[in-house]
Amino acid sequence: MEATRLTRRAALGAATFAGAAATAASWLGSLRTLRAEDPRPATPDSALRTGSLVPLGYEALPGFLSKEQVGLHHAKHYGGALKALTDIEGRVYSTEGVSDRAARRELGRAQSEKANSVLLHELYFAGMAPASGAPGDDVRTALTA
Repeated sequence: MEATRLTRRAALGAATFAGAAATAASWLGSLRTLRAEDPRPATPDSALRTGSLVPLGYEALPGFLSKEQVGLHHAKHYGGALKALTDIEGRVYSTEGVSDRAARRELGRAQSEKANSVLLHELYFAGMAPASGAPGDDVRTALTA
């Protein structure tokens, strides 16, 4: 069996990798601790922070969306995205973690997708108004252009 010679490049590469791995492990441990012991008070501004659906400002928008449509969208679409996000984060941040690289990457992608859905739904519901208003001059100018 032929002995492999340790080159300067291989030694520096191994040391760099070990340092990066130690830094990443420390950062992940700190992240878990911060998520578990976050001292900031929960605010009702976002389900991403509280884990609970934000309340509806309007049950219906007369002439546009019925009570059934708004309620279904709030409960099923927004609620479903929040439930999925909570489930994913429970798996990602569990004490066991996810050791398989491909599974971790897929969970990260799904986590981003569901967090985006929750956030966009919150913006959607927060932007609801019972009557439409005229767009501002800047919007009219942009539409004309």
